[in-house]
Amino acid sequence: AQCLFTAALLSAPDDPHRTVRFRAAVGVLDTARQVAPTALVYTCLVECLAACPDPTVRDPTRALELARERARLYPHASNAWAALGCARLATGDYTGAVRE
Repeated sequence: AQCLFTAALLSAPDDPHRTVRFRAAVGVLDTARQVAPTALVYTCLVECLAACPDPTVRDPTRALELARERARLYPHASNAWAALGCARLATGDYTGAVRE
């Protein structure tokens, strides 16, 4: 997933495969979350959905839902609250982002 996302980031904005790569990365991470829901998988998926440069792939609302789930499942894992803050920021909840 990270390779797909990185390849998409490095590709030209007009590359017809750029969106496909971003969507593939999110799909792989979402499948990994369902099969092996680790804190790292949640973090990567939240960050991809919250900050994807492709607006057709970016989904801040879903990122926030997943970040909340991650914080509930792994409250003591590193970056649990940072991921939630990132998702809140992406949804425009600046006060909540600072709180997290």
